[in-house]
Amino acid sequence: MNGFGLTLGVLAWLVACWMCLAFLTVPVTLLAAGAGLLYGATLAVTGYLRIYRGVEDAAVLAVPRTDARGPRAPYPRWDGAWPNYLSGQVEDDIRAALGWPGRRAHQLVAKGREQAGEQASWILGAFPLAPAYFGFFAGVAIGSYAAWTVLAVGVEIVTVVPRGVRLGAVFTLRAVDTLVQWWRGAAATCPGCRYVAWRPAYACTTRECTVHRDLRPGRLGVWRRRCQCGTYLPTSVLRAARARLNKVCPNCGGRLHPGAGVVADARIVLSGGPAVGKTRLLARAVSEMKQYRPADRPTAVWLRAQPKLAEEGPRDGPGPAEEPGLLTFRQRRRGKPRHLHVADLDGKLFETGRDNRELWQLGTTRRHLLVLDPTLLPSVRDRMGSGGAERPDGPGQPGDYAWTELSVAQAELPYRLLVAQLNRLGARPRRCALALVVTKADCLAAHGLAPGQGGHETSSKTLREWLRTVELHNLVDVAEHDFARVRCFLVGDGQPGSAAPFEWLLRQYPRGAATA
Repeated sequence: MNGFGLTLGVLAWLVACWMCLAFLTVPVTLLAAGAGLLYGATLAVTGYLRIYRGVEDAAVLAVPRTDARGPRAPYPRWDGAWPNYLSGQVEDDIRAALGWPGRRAHQLVAKGREQAGEQASWILGAFPLAPAYFGFFAGVAIGSYAAWTVLAVGVEIVTVVPRGVRLGAVFTLRAVDTLVQWWRGAAATCPGCRYVAWRPAYACTTRECTVHRDLRPGRLGVWRRRCQCGTYLPTSVLRAARARLNKVCPNCGGRLHPGAGVVADARIVLSGGPAVGKTRLLARAVSEMKQYRPADRPTAVWLRAQPKLAEEGPRDGPGPAEEPGLLTFRQRRRGKPRHLHVADLDGKLFETGRDNRELWQLGTTRRHLLVLDPTLLPSVRDRMGSGGAERPDGPGQPGDYAWTELSVAQAELPYRLLVAQLNRLGARPRRCALALVVTKADCLAAHGLAPGQGGHETSSKTLREWLRTVELHNLVDVAEHDFARVRCFLVGDGQPGSAAPFEWLLRQYPRGAATA
């Protein structure tokens, strides 16, 4: 009887467990799992909306990203501005929305454990409902991440169209910027460090908290961008010029001239050995080019002193050290402004054939002017130093100059160094123009050695043939082979035409890239 009762009790207990499992645990667990799925999906949607509205910004993007850019980018790091939402920020929001439901579920589990510790006896009595507890949290996990996956895929699909429109707008605005700059021959030349950039950098207009080196439409904004301080700046060089943003040099941060990056920007570099007359040639040329005005104070100071410089006699050495390394002039012709930058390189840099880092300016332009002093050539020097030769400053005075012993190879050294430096700097001479300027035409005429009818009337072809007769045929032939455009000029004291080589160079390559 005892065994039968025990068996009956066990069967009754099993039936009760089955009834509890079938009619209580399973339905409640299913309901709990469904509620968990719904709650998890709600958490996923709520989390994404909170991230999108900026409530959870600290977990997404605390400051504008200035991480490294691609290897082909013009600048190594992103500017200090907030990125456009469609260019990466939407993915940041999706990733942040992935962790938010998990944090809420973790808080719910911790709260449940705390309550279980306080009411242990109740939990033991409700043991059949324990599967519902785990089913609920399993539903929360599945529902939240399933909803998150669907939401992420849906967001990416929805953003395809606006991203396509945005990329088209970026390409169009960049193309307009580039074409206008190319057509105008625009660039940004720094008067301080003499660095030449295709486009300038811009300082924030409100606080100048940062410098925006790449203001083109792109990841940081299509029509405008938001600086890290919250100030909105227009994109593209043309719109930035109309907004009169503070233009600074991308290299040193110095202020640039008004219109930098949007107006025509021409650069001419003067090369030649010491005491060949480069500075005096430039002084006389500026006095003839009346339409150009100084664009900065150093140029204005130099311009006030240049009449005296143009009239004084030849120097025994190079120009004074206080002369500016870069002269900047402004011209307005037919309503169109233009900047002209002239770099008068120190003749001492051309005394040796070794590479010199100070000649880096040669690679910033496609217009080069090489000054040659014919009196340094042996064939010319010997004829001028003969007994019958007369000084150019007065008839009947014997030529008693103390000539320096320079060979033709030494006279050609500045040209060879010019070409070598261009190749080293990556500037292709075949895309450049070269003006060969022969100075001291008055001295040659006084000794009956001037080619043609006169310095200012001598054609480039006549002067070219004359250079061949004075043992510079190698230089002429090599120059015509190395450079795309070559022209010869003859200038001298007291004769017009000193501006001719500059005007010819300014007519070359009026459009195109900033450098060679």
